[in-house]
Amino acid sequence: MLSRISNYRIIIACCAAMIAGCSESSGPVAADVQIGDSSGDSSGSPTDGSSADAADAAPAPLPVLSLKFCTGPTQLLYDPAGPGQVSTFPDDFHTKVDSATASGVHVAFDLQAPWLKNGPKILSRAIGDLNELDGFGTTAAVTLRFSAPISGNGVALPSGPTTVLAQGIVFADLGTELAPLATPERVPFEVQLTDENKTALLWPMRPLRPKHRHALIWTQAQLAVDGQCVAPSPVLQQVLQNQATDPRLNRMSYRAASALQALKIAPDQVSALALFTTQSTVEKSVLIAKDIAGRKFSWIGPATCQDGPLFRKCDRKFGAFDYRDGRLVADGKPQKPWTLTLSLWLPKGATTAAPVVIFGHGLGSGRSQGVALAELAAPQGLATLGIDAPAHGDHPTSDPVATGTLPTVIRFFGLDLGTLSVDGLKLRDHWRQASYDKLQLVQMLLADADIDGDGKPDIDMQKLMYLGVSLGGIMGPELLALSPHIKAAVLSVPGARVASIISDSTEFGPLIQLMKPENVSEGDVIRFFPMLQTLLDAGDSAAYAPHVLTDRLAGTGAPPHLLMQMAINDEIVPNVANRALARALGVAHAPPFFQEVGLVPKLNALPAKANLPGGQTAVLFQFDRATKVKGKPPEPSSHSSVPKSLEAMAQDLHFLTSWLSTGVAEAIDPYALLGTAALKLTP
Repeated sequence: MLSRISNYRIIIACCAAMIAGCSESSGPVAADVQIGDSSGDSSGSPTDGSSADAADAAPAPLPVLSLKFCTGPTQLLYDPAGPGQVSTFPDDFHTKVDSATASGVHVAFDLQAPWLKNGPKILSRAIGDLNELDGFGTTAAVTLRFSAPISGNGVALPSGPTTVLAQGIVFADLGTELAPLATPERVPFEVQLTDENKTALLWPMRPLRPKHRHALIWTQAQLAVDGQCVAPSPVLQQVLQNQATDPRLNRMSYRAASALQALKIAPDQVSALALFTTQSTVEKSVLIAKDIAGRKFSWIGPATCQDGPLFRKCDRKFGAFDYRDGRLVADGKPQKPWTLTLSLWLPKGATTAAPVVIFGHGLGSGRSQGVALAELAAPQGLATLGIDAPAHGDHPTSDPVATGTLPTVIRFFGLDLGTLSVDGLKLRDHWRQASYDKLQLVQMLLADADIDGDGKPDIDMQKLMYLGVSLGGIMGPELLALSPHIKAAVLSVPGARVASIISDSTEFGPLIQLMKPENVSEGDVIRFFPMLQTLLDAGDSAAYAPHVLTDRLAGTGAPPHLLMQMAINDEIVPNVANRALARALGVAHAPPFFQEVGLVPKLNALPAKANLPGGQTAVLFQFDRATKVKGKPPEPSSHSSVPKSLEAMAQDLHFLTSWLSTGVAEAIDPYALLGTAALKLTP
């Protein structure tokens, strides 16, 4: 066996040498060379030197191989040129080389395929939108379908934070075509099963590098439920042996040979293979942030103010821009002007410019929700400021006639109940435009911080903070990554990987069933979400989170101090999404440890401050309980109870005010501070 593997390595190495134009003396690589571990930051940078792919054609033909593959009864379902539905996703079979894109390819599904033309509208619309992208997802799962169960009856798939070392499955970042990684980096992943364990979804635990080529290889070492190896499909066997007659499959043979050589895996050991290029993500938002920073903004009309016992509330309008062409973010320039309205809660009796917290509201709410923060912040001398997210409140994209939360949710998520479809790209750009609105708000205030019109600045822009709850927390990372002005931030019950928020949330369950077409299985629904996540990735918080604390985007200054709060058993933003964001941010996990996150450092104790090498504080705190009323026992944590709990409010306030007073934010244990009792265990 070892000699046969060595022979195959020589063949593959020669193939790779022909592709790369190397000398014949390069030879095979020793079998014991370790593949790198990408458990560190794998997000890459928008200026990482990636360039357009070279055409996927080699200067010389690959040798035709004659290999003996596994013949177990369980088989991978892979025939991308056939009439059936896509069974492996993502797959660069469904791309074309395009030197005009940032990644070097663009997605190119055949929209005339029978399975697509005759399928539900929600699927055909998503596939059509995927063709607008220059690659596949950075946080979406890799989906593999098999003819029989591949887990169960004592046979288990690896899961958890150690999957980077999983035997039998290799998920790796290969680099770009023009700049391959000398040592491919292993990608840690989590496994989800569906279709009675016949489908595996492998979710990367941290965002993949944009514009990079990736490979997921299921080898014969990972057995099926019958204890035998998984057989590659006849089409995959053609690809691996360089025997394909379809030129699109022939292109994949070159890709497979290169990937297997880099990973030192013999082709006859392959059971399943997914090769794909990730899309560009942050480039347009970086361009737009620079455009906003170079513009002048001005107030429209006077403020409307009203005095209360704790604060003076003022509403005022200012001129801003929509950077979308009516649906999607366009070319980095404004597409049309519009008017945005802000609300300011200024501490009563303030005589000098006050420190200010920009508030990000929750889904279905609006900027008026900021009053709850203002009631806490004003007595501490802090101002609160808020604007509406797209489709919410008085935003130009909201429906002035509709009432209630559900119409707002439907509008924001791009749902079409008539065709039972979702406009994923529209939803993606609602997230992005929300960040552009806040960036324009900051720029407006930098130009003129006199909101109430009395001739004096109301807020101190050198003391700018952010607090986002739920939707506002999810939107926070893009704003923090793009703005150099926000110095401290709290993200309360946020998450990343929005498709998982929709799919795993008990709150969204009825909406999923409402949108589910007839004759569509639960497996079909689950397999749809990696496609949806691929559409959302460039607007997802996970794309920007790696650039908040490290690897800052161009011109965005020092990282902010950051506190992330997570509710155990969150029913709206599920814990899988909380963990995904925490890992993407790279915050340290503080005790008490109620749930394992993986891939992030752990703190020994709280309080903590300046725990990052650069002197910033960056902490994740998990709430398993929340006290609503002083003197009452705590209740199990929930999405809505944590942000309003006595514990979270005390932690928020201390974090922000400690930064204001010392320049370094401090994260405390609110349970210890308030003496909150542990939950009583039910018998």
